[in-house]
Amino acid sequence: MALRTRIAVTFLLLLAAVLAAALGAVSATNRGNAEREVQRQLDVGASVFSRLLESNRRQLTQAAQAVAADYGFREAVSTRDTNTLVSVLENSGERIGAAMVVLTSLNGEVIATSGLHIKAGTPFPLSPEQRNNRTADSATSLMVDNGRIYQLVTVSVRSPLPVAWIAMGFELDEKAARELADITGLAVTLSVNSGGRWTDRVSTVPAGMAHISKPRMFRKV
Repeated sequence: MALRTRIAVTFLLLLAAVLAAALGAVSATNRGNAEREVQRQLDVGASVFSRLLESNRRQLTQAAQAVAADYGFREAVSTRDTNTLVSVLENSGERIGAAMVVLTSLNGEVIATSGLHIKAGTPFPLSPEQRNNRTADSATSLMVDNGRIYQLVTVSVRSPLPVAWIAMGFELDEKAARELADITGLAVTLSVNSGGRWTDRVSTVPAGMAHISKPRMFRKV
């Protein structure tokens, strides 16, 4: 092989090596940028979701406290006037668009309800803090009932000591997920963990794309 040919081949090999290295560096940089952008979007989505839950909490707390402080309502609680209790629960829930309002005893047994088909005397899932500390004025929790996810606020009914609990909740449904998706530009899926297994309950991901693996932001229920 002539010297000129050997020099040309060597030059081409070096050029190919440099181009390969440059392409690899660019690819790694782009991949890193893409991963950081995905994480940034997820962080923004998590922040928006947290603010949504906090806004819901304040609204539910104010509404539940207003009901619990009403003199006529407390009288109905003491006399177990079920018709009056149900009427008050229905009206208070409708005013803020709550999906459910439940009045329970201090032990968590249902006294009256609106929005849920629960019989009187049925145990209601109070938070451990409320069961163990009856002096607590309020608590926030998430509840799953028949596959539906609810954000709950529970406040005490006092006369003047605690005599009952009133729980009020919004449903985290497809409408809420769609609103969150519109704000963040992310696909939103609300899942429930039962026995270590995640099950999707609400999702904005089109049915035909549900099998595609995508980055997800989880909030444990």
